[in-house]
Amino acid sequence: MRTSIKALALAAAVLVSLTACEKPKPEVTVFSGARSVHAPAECWMNGDGACTVDAASEPTVLQATSSSTLGISVDSDVAEVGWRPVLVVNGQEQPLTTGVLHRRYWRMAYPEVALSGLEGQPLQLIIYSVTDDGQSVRGYWNFSLTNDASLDNA
Repeated sequence: MRTSIKALALAAAVLVSLTACEKPKPEVTVFSGARSVHAPAECWMNGDGACTVDAASEPTVLQATSSSTLGISVDSDVAEVGWRPVLVVNGQEQPLTTGVLHRRYWRMAYPEVALSGLEGQPLQLIIYSVTDDGQSVRGYWNFSLTNDASLDNA
């Protein structure tokens, strides 16, 4: 009897300690060539509500190669909710997809805009996790892509 009471007390203590833990924020990985970076969400809403995007947040930097593919991989939680990649060019957002993605992996050729007038300047890539109607931002990630020409020949 005493052993079962101890076991029950231990089980209750474990459950209480687990409910006090927060689930980690989902991560996004961006890669170009052999280089990759990953970052947890700057904001992630598990339930109702929406994130407020902080334009002044410090981006995660990736030294990209313009001759390679730019790839994005998101955690399953993000893929289930839906997400879309966006470039910020001269302060204006330019969506890279026509709709919301519900898959974990997406890739494209290095954005042409980075090879033209923005040569030498970082390119901002923002990943939004959004509802299907695109009206609510559930999470976001901020990346800065620097075009490192020396990596093109590596």
